[in-house]
Amino acid sequence: IRGGMKTNLSWKNIGIYSGILGPIVMWLGMLVTALGYVGIEGQRYSILNHFVSELGEVGVSGLAWVFNASLFIGGILATIFMIVLAAQIDSWLRYPLGIISIVATLNGALVGIFPMNNLQPHIFVAMNFFNLGMFISLLYSLVILLSKKHSFQ
Repeated sequence: IRGGMKTNLSWKNIGIYSGILGPIVMWLGMLVTALGYVGIEGQRYSILNHFVSELGEVGVSGLAWVFNASLFIGGILATIFMIVLAAQIDSWLRYPLGIISIVATLNGALVGIFPMNNLQPHIFVAMNFFNLGMFISLLYSLVILLSKKHSFQ
């Protein structure tokens, strides 16, 4: 841009920002909702006696919409990050890693669409998110650890 401010907004930078903002959005949504939570028996939220998913329970959690929106937005940001992360891998492994990553993170976003009030779909997407998330973390760790040439080294 001539005479103006230059921007260096590449896909890699978008991925980096998404990877940082996604967890922050989810954490802030959880924190705000937990601080305002009053359960059906008048109790405050405690990680010791509540499931995290209870923060998104419509009709019980007064700020359920904040929690659910943060999961959806954070999940979309995580999906963008995972697409960019997979693109950084210089082998055919980028395709299966990218697909599994996208499925995992989109399931995380869907947890915000299917709160505990809709228990069967909630459990399905939450378990997909947790299980695929652990699996993809292991796979990416191995690929990066065993790779001779990777953009993160």
